[in-house]
Amino acid sequence: MSRSEELFHKAVFLENRHRFAEAAFYYEELAKEEHVTLDMLYALMKYFHRIGNFQKVLQVAKEALEKGGELEKFVPPFIEAWEQVDGKTEELWHIYDQFGVRRQPRICLPILQHLWKQGEHVYLEATQLYEVTEQLFAESVEYQDIVTIQPHHKVS
Repeated sequence: MSRSEELFHKAVFLENRHRFAEAAFYYEELAKEEHVTLDMLYALMKYFHRIGNFQKVLQVAKEALEKGGELEKFVPPFIEAWEQVDGKTEELWHIYDQFGVRRQPRICLPILQHLWKQGEHVYLEATQLYEVTEQLFAESVEYQDIVTIQPHHKVS
């Protein structure tokens, strides 16, 4: 078993027994390791979020996404941490450019909303998101909750 695996298993073991102070030591040591898996990165991200170290949440989530981590697991905490540290728009653009983000409206929309609030020009990206959403809506029941159709009211 590698050092990273040992640290990870000890941290999770202690955390599951509500021995958070002891688990913190192992998480901090794990964060220093070079070879960590996506599961380890997810645990680290949750740990840093719990202690309020949002800069580390950004760093760990970004690393996980670059390693192919699941967008649903790593992008929402990234965005939340980005909000907490008043992150740079370049960081959001970097996440937006990750493979698959543009094909997932629930992931893409919050990023575009934040970019727009920062004064970024996202008209083209919003148009592309609309087209992707429309296509997903037509193809899959899973995405039909995205679009809410409002009844038409006659104006007299």
